[in-house]
Amino acid sequence: MVHHDRLLDEIKSAIQTINAESHRTKISKEKNQVGKKLFSPVELNNSFRAILKQSGWTDTRVSYWLTANVDLIRSTVQLPPAVQKKEIEAAGKTPIFTYNQTDFVKERVAVEVQFGKYSFVA
Repeated sequence: MVHHDRLLDEIKSAIQTINAESHRTKISKEKNQVGKKLFSPVELNNSFRAILKQSGWTDTRVSYWLTANVDLIRSTVQLPPAVQKKEIEAAGKTPIFTYNQTDFVKERVAVEVQFGKYSFVA
């Protein structure tokens, strides 16, 4: 709000632009709500993407390799992914591929749009 008020205005404008009711297209299969029309998280996210993309917001994805050995992770975290994997394998450990993805980034401001599965938001 202080340093990036213009970007906050862009986000608020995107929220106000979207007609959420038009995205109530997901049909529930949950036991207590079978057949009920719910908001479609995919459609809502796509609407945000279309609007924010016009203002220069982009998504980011950072891929890397992990292993159960914390010290090994710390020594490889700054290396390129291909080198991380080789170092982990050279240490006799099993590399595990993963990534971090952020929905919208602009001028070092990140926005994550999340409508469900809150346990997966980091």
